[in-house]
Amino acid sequence: MNNVSEWAESHFPLYTADSIRSLYSTSNLPMYKIHESVAVLIAIASGKGTLRINDQTYELIEGSVILLPANNHAALITNLLQPLHAYKLSIRTREESSPLPESAKPRLQA
Repeated sequence: MNNVSEWAESHFPLYTADSIRSLYSTSNLPMYKIHESVAVLIAIASGKGTLRINDQTYELIEGSVILLPANNHAALITNLLQPLHAYKLSIRTREESSPLPESAKPRLQA
């Protein structure tokens, strides 16, 4: 009987926070444009507003969390009666510091 495990080991990239910023909108600055080369997590701490991305608009309220893929153009737009306070977390994959062991490398099947 062949004793081969049915479970395959998977390796996912490690993710790291590149930066975190606290954003406050005002009547003088009602729009904050976002264009990052990494994924971005937007979390609304207070207020109301909208997120505009690719001709679509999403309503934002306190507690809303949105993950934007890398290289997307978006804009946070505040509700002037309830200005937004948001956090923007830029997320990137961590570069491998050492190569994977031979047992973890994918094998091509013929």
